[in-house]
Amino acid sequence: MAGLDLLVRPAIPADLERLVPLFQALTAHYALPALTAEAARARLALALFESPPRARLLLAAQHGRDLGFLTWNTSFPSARLGCRVVIEDIFVLAEARGQGVGLALLRAAAREAQRLGAEELSWTTEAGNRGARRFYDRIGAAVRDKVVYRMAAATLLDESPAQPG
Repeated sequence: MAGLDLLVRPAIPADLERLVPLFQALTAHYALPALTAEAARARLALALFESPPRARLLLAAQHGRDLGFLTWNTSFPSARLGCRVVIEDIFVLAEARGQGVGLALLRAAAREAQRLGAEELSWTTEAGNRGARRFYDRIGAAVRDKVVYRMAAATLLDESPAQPG
């Protein structure tokens, strides 16, 4: 168990160098093309520390060792006229999984949600990510029946005639 000495807090610009190895571990975990430390640093600085930030990040550490992070934003669910915290990634280093780090990150996100007056947290996971799904089921998260669409912006802006559909 991570215990009381686990610290979860919002990332600050001074954390930039600490975040690079965590994001490199994330890209390796998902078998994505590796980014150089320089490229990762530049993208993180732009996303997290520009004004306004494109994303927010909670960093989990124990005894000065970084164990994971959670990235999030807010959204406006129009039908409810409210606020929702949307979690993009919850990542815990493999050697720290099962020790309470993920739960601590989610609880910190819940505190941020309450601070903002958000009504709920929302996140997705890959259908085949059994470990994550067992964890989310265990903590009582509800599965929503939604289909997620993604598309490159450039594709949508392409001036060629659209396919019928």
